[in-house]
Amino acid sequence: MSLASPSSLPPIALATQRLRTFAAQEEQAHGLTTSTALEEWATQSFEAETERINRELVQRRSQASVTFLPALYMRGRDPAADETTRLLHSTCKAFELDLRFKEIEKLDEMHAHLWTLLSAGDRTSISMEAYEQLLHDFNEWAAEHYGAQLLPPPSTVWDVSEDEDECILCRREVKEDDHEKSGGGNSSPSMSPLRPPVSLARPLSASTPPVLAATKAAPNDAPFTSGTRGASWDAVLQHVKRYRDQQRSDTSASASSFMRSHAHFEHLLRLAEDQPALGNVLYLCSVPPPRPDVQLFLSCPRNAERAVEIAAIYQTFAKQVSLVKCEAELIMWDSNNDGRLSEDEVENYVRDLAPRIAALQAMSKDMLPFYCCTVSRRLFWDLDPGNRGVLRIHSLLHSGIMDEWVSLQLMTEDDTQNWFGALVTQQLYNKFVLLDTRNTGTLNVENLRGYKKGLPTVLDDGLPPDVSPLCSLFIDRYFETNTLMTRSEMDYRKFVDFVIAVELLPQCSRPYFFWNILDMEGTGVLTPMIVNQFFRETHAKLVAAGLDVPSRETVVQEVFDLIEKAESLLITRDEFVRSPQAGLFVALLIDCLSFWTYENREQR
Repeated sequence: MSLASPSSLPPIALATQRLRTFAAQEEQAHGLTTSTALEEWATQSFEAETERINRELVQRRSQASVTFLPALYMRGRDPAADETTRLLHSTCKAFELDLRFKEIEKLDEMHAHLWTLLSAGDRTSISMEAYEQLLHDFNEWAAEHYGAQLLPPPSTVWDVSEDEDECILCRREVKEDDHEKSGGGNSSPSMSPLRPPVSLARPLSASTPPVLAATKAAPNDAPFTSGTRGASWDAVLQHVKRYRDQQRSDTSASASSFMRSHAHFEHLLRLAEDQPALGNVLYLCSVPPPRPDVQLFLSCPRNAERAVEIAAIYQTFAKQVSLVKCEAELIMWDSNNDGRLSEDEVENYVRDLAPRIAALQAMSKDMLPFYCCTVSRRLFWDLDPGNRGVLRIHSLLHSGIMDEWVSLQLMTEDDTQNWFGALVTQQLYNKFVLLDTRNTGTLNVENLRGYKKGLPTVLDDGLPPDVSPLCSLFIDRYFETNTLMTRSEMDYRKFVDFVIAVELLPQCSRPYFFWNILDMEGTGVLTPMIVNQFFRETHAKLVAAGLDVPSRETVVQEVFDLIEKAESLLITRDEFVRSPQAGLFVALLIDCLSFWTYENREQR
């Protein structure tokens, strides 16, 4: 058996061989015969080598003539290049907003014409057959005004899973092959015509961001080429045709891998084709422009005659149009052009929009700063659980809370059930002033211990006037974990967070927020002893009110059963955060009113 020469070994094998040889020599030199002695020698050698490296590093830094700076902070800055980049971003943003506003103007036209067709003949409801005829008339009107029929709804693309999409595309590929064999030839995919879209019906205020002024000063006067295929898309489709021809002629790849890669490419192409195009410009949007279709009819509730109220169809379409407008308005306030909004940018957006909302006309100007703060904190509470201080525009537009915000913009009068209504902000402000007995503009622990639930505040809740339904330990822990001001004072902004947290229970969009309060010892686990500390005061308030409540031990056992866990009486942080019952778990421990409501849920 021949041995390989050292020069023929790979570098890693050669280095390993040399290290083993050196280690064997050291073992013989130091007489290391046991594993314990070998481990001690290895530890000492590592510490000695680490100390030597640190000593040489400190010596070299002390001899250096300039302060040591990491390479990351030594990048050369070019002010002219930075200014050019900033201007480029502003120009691109202004151009994009100009395109979006053209779409919004068309959406407004579509919205008005849809109501004309729906209300024809003084009808109040419409059947499926009549709605299909309405869609036919609407498409003819769209073809006359925009030069193209309407696209199928985006949900036919976006709501299809990748597995279903691959099957659909594979069937399409078989049909194309059969068509080629029959002499039909290979036709390139036709680009979907532009969906007729559509503008802010609300006038622009003087506080509109500067980028919009640039848009208005230099409008895009290029002719609108709806329904035509731009030169850029022709180039893309030619590339797609060459790609398909190359894939069909590639015999080395297996059939399964070919179909998978081809289906994936077709999937991406369909997603791209579904995006709105304006002339030769293609841009991606978080909210596809809506259009009347069968899905719009099916999304509305139907009566006993299987017909839909025309007002429901009109309002549903109005919400979709308003969501498109919200996307354009949010982009205007994105100063960094990174798709995110800071809290100040969200408040500026609300401050600019509030005077143009009909339902907020009765709100005084003095309440506007508090209203902006209330709306901002409500959005950040749901969409920024990590307290990073920014919101993603895409996440905001697809959140459930956005539906409530859009609904307010379509109302003519304030709604007491809508969190974004002016009345809710007034009730929050009144609650804050009621607790601020010192007239300092902030609340301390003693002030918050008199907190009464409800918007508006329910003073007659069955408890003494100076007793809160919330346990004192929860309030103390809230100040410990969430206030950074001196003397543990809470301003209005933090107060809004507190109200959202306790009033929305048992809903819980921030489980980490409540976990930090419950984990008193910071061990990362909840035990019956910790849970009993929170529930002790809640139980005492119920007993003092003369109510028949179970024992504390029984309640602690039952609330532990709400959380799925590995150990019977031990809840970890991950188990608490993942549990959908985390909000109910907290509500039963800290709020005597929530506990009594849950205890009598069957009777109610």
